[in-house]
Amino acid sequence: MDCPELYINANSLQRIDAKDVLERWIGKMIWKSNEIVLDLGCGPGDVTSDILYPFLKNKIELLVAVDKSKQMVEFAKRNYGCSKINFKVLDIENVNDCTFNSCGFNKIFSFYCLHWIQNKLDALVNMHLMLKNSGEILVYFLLVNPVVELYKCMDEEWKKYVPDIIQKAQTIYSEEEVKLLFIKAGFKVISIESSIKKHTYPDFTSFLSN
Repeated sequence: MDCPELYINANSLQRIDAKDVLERWIGKMIWKSNEIVLDLGCGPGDVTSDILYPFLKNKIELLVAVDKSKQMVEFAKRNYGCSKINFKVLDIENVNDCTFNSCGFNKIFSFYCLHWIQNKLDALVNMHLMLKNSGEILVYFLLVNPVVELYKCMDEEWKKYVPDIIQKAQTIYSEEEVKLLFIKAGFKVISIESSIKKHTYPDFTSFLSN
């Protein structure tokens, strides 16, 4: 997704879930003074600035927010950049991108990103590379991506209009398989949860935009 204006107009689900997850878990994390924190998959930057940063502003020295999309990052810089939030282009699957801050982050957050990543193990290994010893991560993603599953069921004549999404058809992991991926990447899993959630759009136009 490289259209930040369109994304911001259709990301109510992502905003709600990010806020809910942070309210549940931010107080359970161990905080020191002046931490440096990474937000992985920041997109256009609104969730980083409007939702994540208010939870962190009295705890951190710097919030580095990264995304693979240059268009998203440039939009985020223009609209949400400030002295404590630094937006950068980064491909989490590329180890060369991730060595810029090896063992440099006290915390890593990621919302609605990991399910789009093809090589999840490489991404997790790189996240572990960037995390300080005794650092913590909080990751929220979809075990089953309903958008991809919907497009996979389309007739062939329509699939040609969404080739990028069809190519991103992911392996569907169980909760136990996800846990093993994190352990294999070097993490100690403190808690892992899965649930089925329902989101109600205010009107049909909002649903179609999403």
